[in-house]
Amino acid sequence: MKREGGVGFVIRFTLVEKIEHITGITDRLMKLRVSQACGRYLSILSVYAPTIESTEESTMSFYETIRNTIAAVPIEEKLIVFGDFNACVGQDHNIWGALGRYGIAKVNSNGLLLLQLCSEFNLAVSNTFFHQKRKFKVTWTPPPRSKHGHMIDFILTRKSDIRDMCNV
Repeated sequence: MKREGGVGFVIRFTLVEKIEHITGITDRLMKLRVSQACGRYLSILSVYAPTIESTEESTMSFYETIRNTIAAVPIEEKLIVFGDFNACVGQDHNIWGALGRYGIAKVNSNGLLLLQLCSEFNLAVSNTFFHQKRKFKVTWTPPPRSKHGHMIDFILTRKSDIRDMCNV
């Protein structure tokens, strides 16, 4: 089988003892569960979504897997989903409740899939909630030396937990 994805975690040594479990779900999706104070937990998903050029089948399979994974995380548990979504979510915060006022560019087809996922699970694209200079928002610039960079790497969290974010 050809491996096109690849995700992982870098974990500070002092946090290792708090890890409940790490699960490799696919080569594009991995889950880490960390114990917190008072018997609470934090689930973190690391993702590498298919690109815009990928087949519709692989893209839909990825989103089905991430949907099932998010649905399995108890609602009272903190959730962070981060990684390369290969998606542009745009800046239509009035239309999409998942977006803050600081998105960039226009939404693309992968962005629509991501925004639908966020709507379904009441998630926020936290990158778009913080005012940053454009150079700190852009995570990919298409060759050759284009000046039109895109924000394709995101950190998602439950809308109710966006207040826990200090800066993204």
